Amino acid sequence: MTDITREELTTIPNFKLNNLILEDISTLSTVNGIMTRSLIRTKYIDHNPGILLLAFPKQFCFGLSKKYAFGKDRTPENWTGDYQVCYSATSNKTIEQHTPEEQSVFDLCNTLEEELANYIFENKETLGGLYEKVATSAEAARNLVKPILYVPKKDEGDGKKMKKVVNKEKPCTLYIDVLRSKKTNTFKSRLFGPGDVEIKPLSKIEDVMGNIEPVIFFSHIHFDPKGTASFKLKLWEGNFTQSESFGPRRRLIGKNTDLAPQESASHESDDDEMKAMTRAVKSNPILNEKSDPVADLGDCSDGGAEEKKPIIQKKKVLRKKVVEE
Repeated sequence: MTDITREELTTIPNFKLNNLILEDISTLSTVNGIMTRSLIRTKYIDHNPGILLLAFPKQFCFGLSKKYAFGKDRTPENWTGDYQVCYSATSNKTIEQHTPEEQSVFDLCNTLEEELANYIFENKETLGGLYEKVATSAEAARNLVKPILYVPKKDEGDGKKMKKVVNKEKPCTLYIDVLRSKKTNTFKSRLFGPGDVEIKPLSKIEDVMGNIEPVIFFSHIHFDPKGTASFKLKLWEGNFTQSESFGPRRRLIGKNTDLAPQESASHESDDDEMKAMTRAVKSNPILNEKSDPVADLGDCSDGGAEEKKPIIQKKKVLRKKVVEE
């Protein structure tokens, strides 16, 4: 068994394909069902296997962002509970003509994808299903491998017939999951800011643009029941520097002369306002004793109006009883 406590960093130029190990296919029970996978390992300098940790060049990223269910709106109920970092493989200026360092990232990803295609072809009987049907050769198995780098696309057409085409104005990106314990809400990925000060990811770089120099943990290959295989990447650690702002600017308008909330005698605080509303509701004999003033207000969401309907109906019924008496 591989000792995952051993950590040895490999740079992309020093990565050797013959050191890569894709372990035997195994299954794991998860909350979402059975997962089929192959753990990724590499030979360390002592020739013993260890986890694959690859250092990637410094590039732009959008900071820490939430992961949402695939194909669904970016709304709270569709949040998976996980976070990720979106790493740009090139700068905006080098999208079409990569630097040697950037090209090494593309070459690495292509090499790993070809190796996975060979692995699928060699293990097609074990994988079965669509893998066995499609992987008649290593070249054919390549169609089952999800690209490591995401190629941005955009809609193009006359409005009637739209199609997805490659967006050459945006760089290819790499989506890296953040190591995090959902039970304790703690991050295992470590990030260091200027001055080599460790950063708390959630409070410091959520949706903050900057440059990141990541160490990526190539965890395992995931074999989807639908017949696609993908590399699962985790952010092990990295250096992060927030992008500079526009800098200080001259004030263009005069001072805001309105009183601060705590100085205004004419406005109650949110707390006092809610207490006053609660007292009003409790003192109204028409309302049900179990009526919840917060529920009456709704939650400012689309369903807020629907939540108020049952309460309104109760009021009408109670009024009718009072008349009959």
